Amino acid sequence: MKPSVISNEKTLPGEKCFLFSSGQKMFLNENRLLDKMLIEGENINPFLTSSLKQYITSKKDVFVDIGANHGFFSIYANFLAINPRVVAVEPSRRELLQFHRNLYLNNLKVSIREFGVGITKTKSELNLAPDSNPGANSFRHDWLPNSSQIQKQPAEIRPVQSIVSKHLWRRTKVIKVDTEGMETEILLNLPWKLLGDVVIVVEISPALINLQDIESIYRMMRKFRMIPEYGPRFEAEQYEEVFRKEDLKPLNFDASL
Repeated sequence: MKPSVISNEKTLPGEKCFLFSSGQKMFLNENRLLDKMLIEGENINPFLTSSLKQYITSKKDVFVDIGANHGFFSIYANFLAINPRVVAVEPSRRELLQFHRNLYLNNLKVSIREFGVGITKTKSELNLAPDSNPGANSFRHDWLPNSSQIQKQPAEIRPVQSIVSKHLWRRTKVIKVDTEGMETEILLNLPWKLLGDVVIVVEISPALINLQDIESIYRMMRKFRMIPEYGPRFEAEQYEEVFRKEDLKPLNFDASL
């Protein structure tokens, strides 16, 4: 179902304010790829929304959104019947500006970590993709093609385990990892000894990642007793994989928002 336009909100040039069937509001710009897909009524990650609806069962549960962009899924989680504790990670100042505006629009508070995540604490540069496709931002210097449209933003990287306290990691039920090439490092350095029955939705890009690296992700996750819902799809340009602890029921896929 396509969202409806709300005309009484102040917007930036090129923007409109949209109301989704869930009650969630978003400032979106049809000139941006992900925004356009949402405007057209497409669920840009049905594997994640399905996981949130199925595996979040208590207000004490935690959703960690690594690579939150403008906050669509962090905000979406707050409109579930059971709204969990949400912790979002996003280093791009450009996307954070829109994220904060969307939070204000929905009168919500979300814990935002305004840095990148990796193995150790360090300084780095974030490659900012063109404004038309902000979902392609990456810390990997070999990730984006050389282009005059690519800008660089200084950013801090902190260890993955520092995102939340040990107490909150134990309560974490769903983790999203969408970091354009940093997935292996993040998955390897999650606090596995603290995580219980957790589901991790990972964006994987065979068009950009070495196939051996993709296979290593699946081997690594099996070592942590994480079962892939679907398995590698090497022929795809990009896809989402759902890894769940082996004691959890299989994902009940539901593409509706």
